[in-house]
Amino acid sequence: RILFSPVRIGNMEVPNRFVVPPMGTNLANPDGTVSQELIDYWEARAKGGWGLIIVEVTAVDPVGKAIPRQPGLWDDKFIPGFKKLIDTVHHYGTKIAVQLHHAGRQTSSQFTGHQPVAPSPIPCLVSKEMPRELSTSEVYELIEKFGDAAVRAREAGFDAVEIHGAHGYLIAQFMSRHSNKRVDEFGGSFHNRMKFPVEVIRNIRRKIGGSYPVIFRISADEIVTDGRTLDESRAAARIIEDAGVDALHVSVGVYGSMQYIVAPADVPPGFLLSDVEEIKRAVSIPVIGVGRINDPEL
Repeated sequence: RILFSPVRIGNMEVPNRFVVPPMGTNLANPDGTVSQELIDYWEARAKGGWGLIIVEVTAVDPVGKAIPRQPGLWDDKFIPGFKKLIDTVHHYGTKIAVQLHHAGRQTSSQFTGHQPVAPSPIPCLVSKEMPRELSTSEVYELIEKFGDAAVRAREAGFDAVEIHGAHGYLIAQFMSRHSNKRVDEFGGSFHNRMKFPVEVIRNIRRKIGGSYPVIFRISADEIVTDGRTLDESRAAARIIEDAGVDALHVSVGVYGSMQYIVAPADVPPGFLLSDVEEIKRAVSIPVIGVGRINDPEL
């Protein structure tokens, strides 16, 4: 019965507990604008009665695209297409959020046209392309870009935004010893490594206000050498909550542990829920869990 009861995320009331998490479809137009194919994809899910759907990785900067036909929000030109998508989904009574994203080192110059950027010049275990280390001033510029993209998302009509701090993308790269070897204010200690996500959250809050719903996605365990573990993620979750988010969305892994992000059929159902439960104990805000949840009893 609780699955069909409403839940509040900030000032957004979601009609039930069913969420379609963001999954890269590669269905946007080549320039990152919303295609009819992408609208059709999300309309099909809204028809199914889901309480909340979260549009996949949406770039705050073209250098940060992870897939060739990734939607964007780095410019006002993207707003009209998203308005059409949102109006279509709202017709079915479903809430819709968008995931604000920068791939950092987990991308390729083959389809961005630029050398990947990252907290430190350490290649991703999968893409293997050497990234360029961001200067401190460039880090602050990216913080502004996340906030500006959130403003565009609100203007388009999204019910909430989700900050992508999971799966080894840029925000996760700053949070992790595995990928962050910086010696400035954004690297070194756990507190310093958390500064980038905290400043992104604060920038978004300053620009969109305190009542607009903000979700943060995090990998509970990165499952790579020197990656963030569950214990550190519990501490990170409390800091993220204090910074001003309304819900956490818990996943697992980075590109170097992709087999856990997209788990195969022989992985037990609900294999991540014990980690999600641990994160839930650390915070007082709603928590979304994922990972082969294919039975309502879970």
